[in-house]
Amino acid sequence: MMVMLAAFAVAFASCADQEAESEPMTFESFINADPSILESVDAQLVSGQSSDISYEIKGNEISYTFEMSGTDGMTEDIVNSDIVKESLETGMKNQASSFKSLANSLAGISKIDGIRIIVSYTYNGDTVLTETFEADPLPSDEDSPDDIDA
Repeated sequence: MMVMLAAFAVAFASCADQEAESEPMTFESFINADPSILESVDAQLVSGQSSDISYEIKGNEISYTFEMSGTDGMTEDIVNSDIVKESLETGMKNQASSFKSLANSLAGISKIDGIRIIVSYTYNGDTVLTETFEADPLPSDEDSPDDIDA
């Protein structure tokens, strides 16, 4: 998981200096502006990852979906058990700082506000658990240390 998260940050660093178009740039348009970046991200995200993990980038949202129906021994009854739900919730809480940090890194690299990481666990396409991690707002020009009165 962490390799996948780091892949985004590394891949987008080379696009950081692109100028915004007349319309506000979305994260999706930022990565689509250079096909080599998107190819690099695709290759890094798919390499060594389970086929049960997918991602989609729309606007300023990066959605990860972990489909559990392909996991050996996983049944609907097991997925709906309290112990599995509690385990997923605990795992999500343990990874929260990583997803938040990724959102902040991508916002800083792209200079785009409002980037969100959406993580979903599904079983046969039905959502079991979803959490959203939003980047902190980027500092405005008015927040510059040069503007602070002594």
